[in-house]
Amino acid sequence: MWICWFTAISITSLIALLIWELRTTDPIINLRVLANRNFAVGTILAFVVGVVSYSPLTLLPVFLQNLLGYNAMQNGWAQSPRGIGALLAMPLVGMLTSKVDSRKLIIAGTILSGVAAFAMSNIDLEVAKSSFVVANFLQGAGLAITFVPLATTAMGLLRKEQMGNATGLFNLFRNLGGSVGIAMVTTMVARGSQAHQATLVTHLTPLDPAFQSRLQAIEATLAQQVTAAQAHVMAPGVIYKSLLQQSNLLAFIDDFRWLALLCFLSIAVVLCFKKVAVKGKVSVH
Repeated sequence: MWICWFTAISITSLIALLIWELRTTDPIINLRVLANRNFAVGTILAFVVGVVSYSPLTLLPVFLQNLLGYNAMQNGWAQSPRGIGALLAMPLVGMLTSKVDSRKLIIAGTILSGVAAFAMSNIDLEVAKSSFVVANFLQGAGLAITFVPLATTAMGLLRKEQMGNATGLFNLFRNLGGSVGIAMVTTMVARGSQAHQATLVTHLTPLDPAFQSRLQAIEATLAQQVTAAQAHVMAPGVIYKSLLQQSNLLAFIDDFRWLALLCFLSIAVVLCFKKVAVKGKVSVH
């Protein structure tokens, strides 16, 4: 109930802020810069970048620790290629920015991020740490390739006096994207695991041959360590634990695939940019 009330208060306050800032002659947050097409498109993509960059940073550690049993050190090493990818891509972006259309760089970075998110969706409970190396590396490189050209293109057609306000708004939308993305993916994991559990549990019936075969195999294994009666009682619990793991796994897979889809869909938004020349006069196509 309190969450609903605070949500309603937040939305009402936001609407009031927007109305006030648009009507006053000297606003603290000059929303009129959003009338510039490049900046409006850039803020949308900055929001998407926030979602795509922060969401995997939340999902992957939870998956590795809760489902694969990684400790904090192993978790960190599994994600370190992301930072390496960003570190190596930054100098490359600096060299290409003056030679390649920034829209092409943004699209290339977005595609890399989408491919990385889709690669992360090809996981199971026996996945090796090395399987995340390429995906994390590509994601780090993709985000690095995307962000610098995105900021340049978004604010390339603004006047100098608009830059300070626009920079604040741009970073605000990116951070909002991160916050919204984290909230969404964690909620989707919780709800998705429940939905998958409801689907998978329909197969755990005495009439399902695969279930009966698996149950008997687990009982036989447990009977080597405890009595037959105890094994008969413990076997359904083992299967149910496996069910919970599988339903959580499927929820994580769904989230990574949604993130990949978001990356690929955002390519259409990139095409709405006007071209901004890096040197000399600004040319608009």
